[in-house]
Amino acid sequence: MEFHHVSVLLNECIENLNIKPDGVYVDCTMGGAGHSKEIVKRLSDKGLFIGFDQDKNAIATAKERLSEYSDRVRFVHSNFENIKKNEDAAAYKEYFCKADRVVSISDKCVQVLQNNYPDMKNKFMFLPNLTSSIVLSNTAKADIDEVFSKDDFNIVSVGRLTEAKGFDMAIDALKILKDHKVPVHWWIIGDGELRKCLEKQAKDNSVEEYLTFLGFKANPYPYMNKADLIVQTSRWEGKSVVLDEAKILGKPILATDYATVKDQVENGKEGVIVEMDAESIAREIEHLVEDESVLNGIRNYLMARNYGNQSEIVKYYKLFDQ
Repeated sequence: MEFHHVSVLLNECIENLNIKPDGVYVDCTMGGAGHSKEIVKRLSDKGLFIGFDQDKNAIATAKERLSEYSDRVRFVHSNFENIKKNEDAAAYKEYFCKADRVVSISDKCVQVLQNNYPDMKNKFMFLPNLTSSIVLSNTAKADIDEVFSKDDFNIVSVGRLTEAKGFDMAIDALKILKDHKVPVHWWIIGDGELRKCLEKQAKDNSVEEYLTFLGFKANPYPYMNKADLIVQTSRWEGKSVVLDEAKILGKPILATDYATVKDQVENGKEGVIVEMDAESIAREIEHLVEDESVLNGIRNYLMARNYGNQSEIVKYYKLFDQ
């Protein structure tokens, strides 16, 4: 399946980075290589690009998209936090020394880098993904063909169908909910290498009637806007754009307790964080269905706040002007 990834502020970032042909560039969350390709194509044969990602599907896609530049690209299938376990962290120090700044969209990732390279910790900085609450809210008003029944508790999940996203746990959780006669319908937006496996798992668990694979949607926001709950069953994440978007739309969140989730979800206020297994996911969903006051409290908390951060673009411009 095709890997789908939208690069944010692509032109602005590339223009202001002022790529040096012989420079060294490290992307600690490479994703679909949108920014990476624009950097790499501007490098000479003396330049070097190093791309990190935990998602093997993302690595495979990046390798394909950057294949013509293989002489100046290195791929690392790992979280940078594991660098000392898998190889010599000093190997990258010389590259970081040459950088003016190293930017991550996750506070947790910045901490990891600072812990690995304490003598240059001031080089590492956090800049958030930019999300416009105005644009997002307007886009979420678009019409869709699918009907979300008011008799069901509608769950929406968005993500690539890969091991990292943990949709196998979602399907097992749905089986538990079905056995408990909880009236839920689960909508999954996204494509990926595991789609056929997940569809077979749903069939084997006899939950096909309660689960809809929507595939890739260029505009997932109308679906998210109709959800009673946004569920993220990830095994690992860097910084989840979906969670930021759910908060802007005022949608309660249920997320598994992966390493960086507490950077984005205030447990009990913006959503609930559960153990990373199907039983815990199902148990909390059932609780939320039965006790609507918890969901209402989360909704009220979210709607009372403005989660859009379009004004943060000023920080990007300040970085580029340094």
